[in-house]
Amino acid sequence: MSRSARLDPMPLAQLVSLVADELRDLRDEGRRLEDAIAHAILDHEPTRREALGNLQKIDLIVQTLGELSAYVLALADQVPEAHPVEVHDMLARITLRDLAGKLAGHPRQPVVDEAGRISGEVDLF
Repeated sequence: MSRSARLDPMPLAQLVSLVADELRDLRDEGRRLEDAIAHAILDHEPTRREALGNLQKIDLIVQTLGELSAYVLALADQVPEAHPVEVHDMLARITLRDLAGKLAGHPRQPVVDEAGRISGEVDLF
């Protein structure tokens, strides 16, 4: 699609749904990469082609996240500030507590588990 092509206005719900679809696709691609990296670390040496392919996928994920961020920011600029949204039920779906807090407008603080480790740290062994 050409950037200069003008589109008709769209319902906000549809626009947000499209962003959610993209984020879900990124999650799925991230999971595939996670599996590929775990396989490479634990099972075999990846070929140069596999390694480059995975790096390209990571680059695409990072670029897409940046573009989605700009899109959502521009979308937010079009939503009237006087339009309150109930967030309790939405935040209840977020299982990452620090992310839920951030989305609620609180500064991000790491979650520390019973062993004193910051939640989200990777334990490979």
